[in-house]
Amino acid sequence: MIGQRVSHYNIVSKIGQGGMGVVYKAEDTKLNRPVAMKFLPAGAFEESDKVRFLNEAKTAARLHHPNICPIYEVDEADGQLFFVMAYLEGQPLGNVLRNQPMETNQALALAIQIAGGLEEARRQGVVHRDIKPANIIVNPQGHAYIVDFGLALAGGSSRLTVPGSVMGTPSYMSPEQAQGRPVDHRADVWALGVVLFEMLSGKRPFDRDHSQSVLFSIVNDPPPPLGSLRPGLPAGLAEVVEKALAKNPDQRWRTAGEMAGELRFIKDGNPTSAPLNNPTITIAAVAVPEVAPDPAPKPSSRKFAAGAAALAALAAAAAWYQFAGPELPREKNLAVLPFSVIGSDQSVLPIVDGLVETLTSRLGEAAEPQWKILVIPSSEIRSRKINSAEDAKRIYGANLAVTGSAQKVDEKVRFHMNLVDTATMRQAGARSFDYDARKPFGVGDDALNGLLSLLQVRFSKAAQRPSSTGETSNPEAYASYLKGRGYYARFDIGDNVDRAIESLLDATRADPKYSLAFAALGEAYWRKALVTSDKTWAEQARAAAQRAVELDPNLAVAHAKLGDIQAQSGSREAAIQELRTAMKLDPGNADAHRALASLYANMGRLPEAEKSFIEVTQRRPSDWLSYFQLGVFYWSQNRYAEAETALGRSRELTPDNEAVSRNLGGLYVIEGRYSDARRELKRAIELKKSARGYSVLGVAEYYDRHFKESAAALEEAVRLDSNFYIGFGNLGSAYRQMQGAKDKATLAFTRAIELGQKRLELTPHDYSIHANLAEYKAKLGDSAGSLAEINQIPPDKRAEFWGRLVLAYELTGHRAEAVRWIENAVAKTGLPHEVKDDPELASLLSDPSLKHLVESRKR
Repeated sequence: MIGQRVSHYNIVSKIGQGGMGVVYKAEDTKLNRPVAMKFLPAGAFEESDKVRFLNEAKTAARLHHPNICPIYEVDEADGQLFFVMAYLEGQPLGNVLRNQPMETNQALALAIQIAGGLEEARRQGVVHRDIKPANIIVNPQGHAYIVDFGLALAGGSSRLTVPGSVMGTPSYMSPEQAQGRPVDHRADVWALGVVLFEMLSGKRPFDRDHSQSVLFSIVNDPPPPLGSLRPGLPAGLAEVVEKALAKNPDQRWRTAGEMAGELRFIKDGNPTSAPLNNPTITIAAVAVPEVAPDPAPKPSSRKFAAGAAALAALAAAAAWYQFAGPELPREKNLAVLPFSVIGSDQSVLPIVDGLVETLTSRLGEAAEPQWKILVIPSSEIRSRKINSAEDAKRIYGANLAVTGSAQKVDEKVRFHMNLVDTATMRQAGARSFDYDARKPFGVGDDALNGLLSLLQVRFSKAAQRPSSTGETSNPEAYASYLKGRGYYARFDIGDNVDRAIESLLDATRADPKYSLAFAALGEAYWRKALVTSDKTWAEQARAAAQRAVELDPNLAVAHAKLGDIQAQSGSREAAIQELRTAMKLDPGNADAHRALASLYANMGRLPEAEKSFIEVTQRRPSDWLSYFQLGVFYWSQNRYAEAETALGRSRELTPDNEAVSRNLGGLYVIEGRYSDARRELKRAIELKKSARGYSVLGVAEYYDRHFKESAAALEEAVRLDSNFYIGFGNLGSAYRQMQGAKDKATLAFTRAIELGQKRLELTPHDYSIHANLAEYKAKLGDSAGSLAEINQIPPDKRAEFWGRLVLAYELTGHRAEAVRWIENAVAKTGLPHEVKDDPELASLLSDPSLKHLVESRKR
């Protein structure tokens, strides 16, 4: 098939062949990316089963997880079924092992990642049924991908079988699978147990000479003791594997997520591992992976006496202990990572998350300039799904990380906190403390004081106070506040925003003078407003933040929240006053500084904006976000060289930050550097698939006149975010250039206008929305509506959006106005590529009144 074209894929080379079909490397001509195509063998299905298989395989294709190889398409050509998957140039785990044991922490890291992918599959109702080293690809950075999920079926269906073949791989089959009984996700837990056993010992637990003997052993024989094959394993690890290999599914880990949580607990407490007789196995250098590292596994159930006894002893003695470790760096870039919850009682998770949130924010408040501590905002840690010290170092350049766990013990929650030096990945110290809902006060201080001690810094006055400004004396209110903060920390999950609002309302009911709770409630209300585009929530957000300020005028965070809400909802002068007050009360509040600088920029007060942005970078020279926002500011002022320098500094601080790559790509689009833009944007998408990443890639392809590729990228953008009005507008523009896509363009523009108008209800002074709506309505042929949108923009603000206005005027038949705007712009800044390369403006640019000017100004 090499050299043939199947659908929009060109077959390049053969990768491999097995019982389940042939795999080829191919080129996706729509998105200009390499893919892997797996053609299933003829005769694998009866015709009556084909539709069912395609439907269920498409269910597997909807799995999106960093440790699952993405499936892009499931289709049929010339009677042959095929999958299109991400092209991963790693090597199978079996090649890494080569029948040798693996270094313990390396094995744990891989097992945690594999379990994370299996947990996501379980949530979607998909069982793999053939987890084995050959179906796990590992890259040089130690990132694992589960492949062949496309052959897994949902519910109680059977995995694809080829006539004459054994279903699955005998050595990794669960007992119920070996006996032909129905299986569920716990069969994958068993297989993961076998794989982990093999990684740790170099041997399969039920290895026999013949497949039938293997199956008999799986059903009837106990696994050999892992501890005897690999002495010196961390406490509890052998028991984790033993539980995964329980013959009865009811006695195994209930989910892969539970198992992952326990493995992470062991790994966090195992800075060094037992030495091997053979050297540490390394992975050969291959290409960079498709996606970013794995998100947090689900919390685990820990029932092993040794670990529990150790924790109990620590708590009973009220011990604060510190491990020997290297001297800490003088400048500390600190990431406080989400804590895991041990045990089956997950009801404490919101409390745990809430305490981590408050610990992070209070550390930022307490930190004194001479400490040289930069705390990475918890919102950044959550949004990037960073759950390991390795990821914090790689993505944000953190040189220290706080990890931890919590466990329900009687009426208390016992916390264990570790400080990790990311240069060596060794534990630099640890602390433990208890939370008692009946006597909750002081737990925040215990956590903060313990962390400050670990960081080897002296306490500030803020740290020494038993309660911070804005606090409560009501235990019920404090517990509800912590829960609310915890729910909001994971606002992207289910109905957690609603739960956060309800818990924070409970806190304010229990203590109507609880200023911090009102400030947090204002933030949660505003998030709800952004999600729903309902201005009622925005009004409640403003009222809650205002109440927080009234209750405690000295609470900096309340002024900052109120100022942020006012700035976004259009009350700009009031916002300036609130943000200045927040900065006066808390000079180290970088969020307030950034918000004020952005506000100045939006108001056209450019010298003040630039000064504020630069001040933040000087205050926090190791803070990537400050340089990032400075770069975006320069970009908005057409100062592209300075923008690239600032964004480049941001990249130096956070090498694997997709937002930086995405914005560099957008900058290259503006400069007409479309090849550079593609490179950056594809890198951004590899790091993190996002609607905005695909949208900017679609724009780059559009200006480069690759309209099908543009539409494909923009379709993915709106699939990822169905409320992204700009994505729908850009998609309409791409469809408008494609033959036979007029109806699609109309639908996309209509949806963009509907969403844009809803967003205007929240942010009525965001004139960029009016400019975009003017373009969309012009492209729909609604001249009156387009001009009405332009009239909503104050005359002194229109120059900011002149490119949109040129399009609107040209498409509505007002060429003289379009010419005037181009003449003004070219005289000041030259002709930008977004005008020069827009196919909609080709006729305008050839107008005799512009032709000489355009030619003389071409760069």
